[in-house]
Amino acid sequence: MRLYTLLKEVEIDYTNIADFSAQVEAITDRSDRVRPGCVFVCVSGIRHDGHDYIDRAAARGAAVVVAERPTDALRATGIPYVITRSTRRALARMWSAWYGHPERDLTLYAFTGTNGKSSSSAILRSILEHAGYPTGLIGSVSNEFGNLSLPTNPMTTPDPELLFSLLSEMRGAGARAVVLEASSHALALDRLHGLTFACGVFTNLCPEHLDFHPTMQDYAAAKARLFGMCKTGLANRDDRWYPAVTERASCPVRTFSVTQSADYTAKEVEFTPEGGICYLLMTRKELFRVESALPGMFSVYNTLSAAAAAYEAGVDAASIAAGIAAVKVVPGRMERIPNDRGISVYIDYAHTPAALENVLTELRRYHKGRLITVFGCGGDRDKQKRPFMGRVAAALSDLTVVTTDNPRTEDPDAIIADILSGMEGGKFAVVREREKAIAYALREASPGDTVLFAGKGHEEYQILPDGEHPFSEKEIIHKILTE
Repeated sequence: MRLYTLLKEVEIDYTNIADFSAQVEAITDRSDRVRPGCVFVCVSGIRHDGHDYIDRAAARGAAVVVAERPTDALRATGIPYVITRSTRRALARMWSAWYGHPERDLTLYAFTGTNGKSSSSAILRSILEHAGYPTGLIGSVSNEFGNLSLPTNPMTTPDPELLFSLLSEMRGAGARAVVLEASSHALALDRLHGLTFACGVFTNLCPEHLDFHPTMQDYAAAKARLFGMCKTGLANRDDRWYPAVTERASCPVRTFSVTQSADYTAKEVEFTPEGGICYLLMTRKELFRVESALPGMFSVYNTLSAAAAAYEAGVDAASIAAGIAAVKVVPGRMERIPNDRGISVYIDYAHTPAALENVLTELRRYHKGRLITVFGCGGDRDKQKRPFMGRVAAALSDLTVVTTDNPRTEDPDAIIADILSGMEGGKFAVVREREKAIAYALREASPGDTVLFAGKGHEEYQILPDGEHPFSEKEIIHKILTE
């Protein structure tokens, strides 16, 4: 690719480049991946600043450097360079150009919020597919379209290199729309810069990622950035952070609600004996029935938000109802594990106090036996939520088994101690190794009891101090139940 094509949409404040017709061989923001003919982009990260590695990039053959400020290394090496206000934004625009701007041929939708992004995204995708729009999905559970075998990423929203690669593959395979999860990190760090969404949806906000965002106000402000990238916004009017997220929106914002007047409202909500939900969805123009096998009040909000986004896109009521009914389970989200022991076993990704409370409350609604909860908290992440999760689990469970989640480089015993500090009363056990904790909980369960394994959900790995290890909670549960 020619340099002028790559940099065409980058805001350039200064450059010493005389000839923009040079051929570019690659793009990277990692100095250890630089090769001859490569453009090296200096990104200031949490731990490292790319500007400190310019001399290394030059020595490895970088053809051009994109930076936010002149440095001694730039002057000393004499390498051609570009100065731009934000290298993160530049990186997003460059990867878009590299893959031929795939986003321009796709209708994009995004969900942001603490909880509900994955389920809502999967539901909207199902609706759009039923309406005749081949639709891709990008998020924390999977990246998928049709029969494509696509790479996954531990981040909820991929970095621009993977994101635009996925969009390009989906476009090439015939996708007309893509639904993605927009994390607060991705919005704050400009991973989605340059994208325009037909509709962006705010689900809810509760304390999370406060190791990255200094305050809840900063967290809300990051989420609010989505409404500067949309043609239409949709927001949960029942959430207490609704005003903060929507007050500075630069697009029209529609609302959805279960409890008050809104553009889209769920009326006469019922919880079916089979464990699903049904309600009447009232739009500004019509009223129609929605039924879903997905359980709980949170599924009312998830289906309502997806239905509202589809309706804003012009999808008819019949396709909306059919698309919602077709989703029987979202992997790792209140996913029931069948067994012949008479125990109700669920896995769920709940890793915030609010999500855990929602799941446990719904399990109490449908199951009358003992409720056993197994959970831990991630290491090197928001510590403030740990005692609150302990408090929720102790209050709503008959037995809580506290264990590890993804400890990463943090001492698992310290994480567990933080959880226990919030547990007031209630019966609990500490089983440090998660696989042993799973076995312990299933041994403790009797016919009629319910066991919830929270926190891991769809994940197929566990992150320990020495790195990532294969760990499928679902497979482990199956193995123990059949032994």
